[in-house]
Amino acid sequence: MVDAKFIIFMKKYIVLLLLACLVSISFTTVTSPSRSKVRAYIEKYKQIAVLEMQRTNIPASIILAQGIIESQYGNSRLARQGHNHFGLKCRSTWKGKTILASDDAPNECFRKYDNAYQSFIDHSFMITHNKRYNSLFKLKSNNYKGWAKGLLKAGYATNAKYADLLVTLIKQYELQKFDEALGNEIATPAVYAQALKRIQPIYEPNVPMQFTYIVNKGDTLHGIAKQFGTSANTIKIENKLLNDALKEGQKLKVMLQK
Repeated sequence: MVDAKFIIFMKKYIVLLLLACLVSISFTTVTSPSRSKVRAYIEKYKQIAVLEMQRTNIPASIILAQGIIESQYGNSRLARQGHNHFGLKCRSTWKGKTILASDDAPNECFRKYDNAYQSFIDHSFMITHNKRYNSLFKLKSNNYKGWAKGLLKAGYATNAKYADLLVTLIKQYELQKFDEALGNEIATPAVYAQALKRIQPIYEPNVPMQFTYIVNKGDTLHGIAKQFGTSANTIKIENKLLNDALKEGQKLKVMLQK
């Protein structure tokens, strides 16, 4: 026969366990990021992520996942007031605008941009021009797991679970689908080309920026050249074109002019 005290003990234990579960659920609901807000962030910046992947070969899934984590899906103070989506600090090479924020130490200097496009471009620039990330470009652009591990190993973040966080986000929101070139679905907005041109002079030494443009229906060489501040003849020479004829889906290398 079961002891009465034991029954009372078990009842109290079950009640406490249920209360603990309810508190845990409530806490998770409050502190976990809203899926709808994360999806809104992805929808807003998927285009710039794909454009940067086409230009630099950094997986779009990685770019988006890092942006979500580093900017708190666009809600951090740095993202809201400084358009800084990747937590990039000033360092000695930065000659642009700045914003102060507390991170490893109080009032550290962070980079401030005119718009989010510049932040995404600068993130790509930092990774493509820092030797410690060179090994990542030996990976295929759709190997997001390798990229996640490589970023952690190269010291992008101090959190030991950073790679796991990236991979989990990519899987949860199916960001890997953006690593497959979307071709004509992704047009090049004029604001992106202007952001590239505006941010280039900030760096020392100035590094020419090249963009892979995917020809859309109705595009002309002169129209593309005007958008990027170059000439149709320059594009023809860079791509070894024999005439002005373009095919929908054709890839062109365009060197941005200052």
